[in-house]
Amino acid sequence: MRPTPAARTLMDNAQRIRAIFLAMPNLLKLVSAAAVGPVLFILIALISSGGTPILPLRGGTLGIEFWTSSAGVAALSVSSLFCASSVLMLKRSRVGPVAYILALIGMCAALPALGEIVGIRTTALIFLLVVNIIWTVVLSLYFYLSPAVRNYLNKPRS
Repeated sequence: MRPTPAARTLMDNAQRIRAIFLAMPNLLKLVSAAAVGPVLFILIALISSGGTPILPLRGGTLGIEFWTSSAGVAALSVSSLFCASSVLMLKRSRVGPVAYILALIGMCAALPALGEIVGIRTTALIFLLVVNIIWTVVLSLYFYLSPAVRNYLNKPRS
């Protein structure tokens, strides 16, 4: 049985995306794949907004209080930016790394709101912020100083 034209197009696109992903430098692959993690977290939080426990909170569950506070909106915004940056990097856009860095900066801004809902102590929150700032600087240097990333982003789109 031969595949339908729509199935054939879908398979061709999947093969093209796979080839582009495999052409990425290794750390860029990791960064792009890791950008999907926050999106999965948000999807789980959306599905479980009735109070299903997915994170150990002070109250015991991640539910309505997550979405009624600023934490839900901040997490949704940051995870959307992570996902968009991953797609942009797959499209070899020079804006992809900028979007990823902006998402990391947004995560720094969102950590206090999320920490308040989740119940993270101040010392742990400061530690997370410092680690995130260091990670942002390291990735910024990698994105803009690595010849492999520069070559990948400068190749013509196929």
